[in-house]
Amino acid sequence: KLYLAAAAAACWGELRPEPRAFLSEIRSELKAPGHLLIAEPKGHVSERMFDRTVELVSETGFTIVPGPRVRLSRSILCA
Repeated sequence: KLYLAAAAAACWGELRPEPRAFLSEIRSELKAPGHLLIAEPKGHVSERMFDRTVELVSETGFTIVPGPRVRLSRSILCA
């Protein structure tokens, strides 16, 4: 089974003052076999900005794993 952790943060990326700290906090609270799904609308977030999100996710210790695609969005699944 795949369990997804829901992080209630509508526009978390560019609007969070410290996105690295936010991701670190989620990482510390996420229990195995939990996953974090990050999806940003393509019309709202550029590929470049999303690539930066992917970098931050990796820098905070998450591993990007195969996951579901979210229609009209850029998405990653993090373990």
